Amino acid sequence: MKKFLIIYIIFSLVLLAFIYFFTLIQETNKRTLIVYYELAEEAYETGDLDTFLKYQSIAYQHLYTETNTDYAFHVYHVIAQLDDAYINQFSVFVMPKRAVNHASHVRDSADRTRMILTDVTLDAVIYTTDDDPEYAGYAVSYGIEVIGFYFYAMQLPESRLLRIELFDYDNHLIFDQTVDYVHIDYPEDDPGTLTMGYTRAELETLFDLATYMQPAMIQNITLFLIVDIFIGGVIYYILKHKKDKTADSKEA
Repeated sequence: MKKFLIIYIIFSLVLLAFIYFFTLIQETNKRTLIVYYELAEEAYETGDLDTFLKYQSIAYQHLYTETNTDYAFHVYHVIAQLDDAYINQFSVFVMPKRAVNHASHVRDSADRTRMILTDVTLDAVIYTTDDDPEYAGYAVSYGIEVIGFYFYAMQLPESRLLRIELFDYDNHLIFDQTVDYVHIDYPEDDPGTLTMGYTRAELETLFDLATYMQPAMIQNITLFLIVDIFIGGVIYYILKHKKDKTADSKEA
């Protein structure tokens, strides 16, 4: 019986560690998503994208802003991280200022919202969302339904003078401007004009996992201990009963 108890205790401790790390990962992912939506809501309500960009980037630089009666357009150069490498992204945010036609579901095939980028120097289209597999079957303007706005983000590995054309749900041209995009070999050639994203310490403060994770951790561990003790007790009783019965049979 002692051998059983030792094995069961070790097994329980392993499961307890698994429950702990599973809960940690689950609540971290949950909190990450919640913070994303909170910052998106803040950006939509204030028209200020700084905290939203700080949350998702290593660094970023504002390139251009334009507003009209229907929309506010914000163009950014973003330094992001992919695995161990830094990448340059060209990002355009479209924020409605009033009710506009947009997709009500993510697979709305009627949505013609898209972006076309033309290299002015080469007089050649270098990017369109219609040819980007990341957007295949995805209604871009559905972002309005989810977070109040939508945005484009694509990797651009070299400097270009870009003409940006944006079209809305009904295929109307809503934005047509030229922006100078300068590639940055980050961090070696940091021009000093970048706004840095959140540090790890700032993200930890923002997530406040200790507060948000504690209830789930207590609940999961308590439930595990109740089940673990119950199952262990039942198994122990069965084994002890079987052992006692065997001993009685031998005595008889």
